[in-house]
Amino acid sequence: MSEPFSIELQLVLALSHPDGLQTTALEELLTRKDINWQRVIDISHKQHLSGVINQRLKPDALTLPNQVHDAFAAYASKTAGRNLFLLQALEEITRAFAQAQIQLVQFKGIDYLQRLYLNLDERFLSDIDLLIEACQLANARNLLSNLGYHCIENIRQSRFHEKRYGYIHAPLQCVKGGINIDLHIRLGVENAKINALAWQHIANKTYPHFDNAFALLYHCYHLNKHVIGHGFKLNQLTELVLLWNRCTDDQKTEVLELAQQANGEAWIHNSFDLLTYFYPSEVAYLKTEAQQTIHQNTRAWVEHSIITITTQPIHELNIFEWLAFGFYQVFPTKNYLKQWHGTSANSNSYAKLWRLRFQKLIKRYVLKRK
Repeated sequence: MSEPFSIELQLVLALSHPDGLQTTALEELLTRKDINWQRVIDISHKQHLSGVINQRLKPDALTLPNQVHDAFAAYASKTAGRNLFLLQALEEITRAFAQAQIQLVQFKGIDYLQRLYLNLDERFLSDIDLLIEACQLANARNLLSNLGYHCIENIRQSRFHEKRYGYIHAPLQCVKGGINIDLHIRLGVENAKINALAWQHIANKTYPHFDNAFALLYHCYHLNKHVIGHGFKLNQLTELVLLWNRCTDDQKTEVLELAQQANGEAWIHNSFDLLTYFYPSEVAYLKTEAQQTIHQNTRAWVEHSIITITTQPIHELNIFEWLAFGFYQVFPTKNYLKQWHGTSANSNSYAKLWRLRFQKLIKRYVLKRK
């Protein structure tokens, strides 16, 4: 196991390796007396690996301290309950959209849960990501509102994120009783070639989703959006292997062809480079060149939740765009306020908005100090 990794991270990697439990490495690591087991738990939870590890420990393949087994079991139990809740909500939404003849595509976590995993407790979901055509955004909002969801439009913020940071923020977010829906109208920034390819690769089976080749391509694209550090999760690498293994040889060839069409060859190579960096394997994946800057940054994020180097260019806005977006952030439209804070006159106030923002800043500062 690579020396720069802490003993705790080495344990997590050996427990979650895509090839299965790394028994030889684990036997050696478990002889160490300086293991911080709470940190092992924290890393596993934060990297969304606890569910997978819990499944592997069920047959008593390995004996760890009781606190570790209990933490993984509790995490998995909560994950299974929440996922069942979200799948039931998704069934209602899918049925309603089909009746309204609005095509939607399930992608990211909600798709992976059904495509890649055998058990509901293996994959944590924070929300449901759905893709629709831009022309259907208003219809989708009305439909979800009728289903009881509180819908918030983030069109302006979405375009700001696209231009400034190179990634998209869901233009419509819908919330109901702990269910969070992110409704997307494209997968990448405006005019990105991956957006046009997406609608050519829909698999119409029991649920609308991307075919295996495009799902793998998009996964690599999405993973690359997080190589600056923020948001990267190790389970993105284990899912990379699961997606790769689901592809036939022809589909693997198709992935490389699609990457060329989308100008995304780097997405594929960076993803598999990170895979072999964190999870060395004898399995022959794609040959890649080591990206030391990406290695350093993602390791710092996984170990310490810090970003050391900006590896993705940030596009500068001109002075007029900065003024426009700055003014919008300080003085959003009254309609935007209503979306966030309800429809009553008392809720529709800048004072409440600024108070909530101030509370969030204080909370972040306190958490960072701990």
